[in-house]
Amino acid sequence: MIARLKNLLLTEGVSPEMELESRKGGAGPVGSYLILENSTVNFRINRKSRLRLVREDGEYSLIFQNTRIPVRVPERPRFYDEKIGDLPMWMIARRHGRDVLASTVLQRCHLKELGKGCRFCGIELSLKAGETVEMKTPEMLAETARVAKEYGDASHVTLTTGKFRDEREEIRVMSEAASRIKESSGMPVHVQITPPEEIGLLEELECDTLGIHIESFDPEVLRKFAPGKFEMRDRLIKSLERASELFGESQVSTFIILGLGEDVGMTLEGCREILQLGIIPYPVPFRPIRGTEMESHPVPSPEYTEKIFRSIAELMKDYGVNPRRNLAGCVRCGGCSAIEEYLAEV
Repeated sequence: MIARLKNLLLTEGVSPEMELESRKGGAGPVGSYLILENSTVNFRINRKSRLRLVREDGEYSLIFQNTRIPVRVPERPRFYDEKIGDLPMWMIARRHGRDVLASTVLQRCHLKELGKGCRFCGIELSLKAGETVEMKTPEMLAETARVAKEYGDASHVTLTTGKFRDEREEIRVMSEAASRIKESSGMPVHVQITPPEEIGLLEELECDTLGIHIESFDPEVLRKFAPGKFEMRDRLIKSLERASELFGESQVSTFIILGLGEDVGMTLEGCREILQLGIIPYPVPFRPIRGTEMESHPVPSPEYTEKIFRSIAELMKDYGVNPRRNLAGCVRCGGCSAIEEYLAEV
């Protein structure tokens, strides 16, 4: 029940009868959040959705097929009202889901500068809208994390980034930011990076979990929608393999976008290969972002994504890889994927 409903929320979105805080760009998910039983769900606002979000007497509910389903909507984080100098903390980091502090360290991507950026990515949109700053320093992030933890707004952290021009600088900055955050707040930190050509640089990362995102196991999909990733696909796999050796089983993850016309057989075989290495394939339904090249690309059907979620969950069970063991970040949050809910059912 929960898995299928969450899958529908992820693909179809919700039509809310009230104003909700919603992200419209950046490197992370766009949309809003709700809590369905104990599952976090990131959903897009879709006025044509069959799912309606209503509020009566201070309580939220989803209305679907004449059934009322109680849900919770996270309250605005208290740390959003704090500042570092004149800079509001919400421009440095956001709270995703119910308890993850998330920030895009560098709000630009060198792959885009080279004309090889991912066509679905909205990393620079929030910067252009004046909702964030281009570069967050380790000091900014550490102080924001400390305050967010003290207020009870966060219990773990995600740091993502656009590709730096210098891969050594990317590893240095991300590692220092993670280290400072852990020191100031005590929270575990998830870091997402571009796979370095110098694979030994992975050993310098001072984080708890790592994300290196392949986006699709279908090379034709990568070539069409993520040309920079297409050119580094061999490096992506080698970096994932080494990262799994360094961080351990279920602590390394890679996003797999569903609904880009990918070959299902290639997708499942790619998931099988990385699961054998203890790496979590993290399947997420494609979601168009307004202002990107793919803002008009259709979302996948819930029937299609359910089939893939269920197949990957069965593979996870076979290989003993479990997202629930992940210490920090997107996988622990679980808001953008229904894989954990389907795993609970197989």
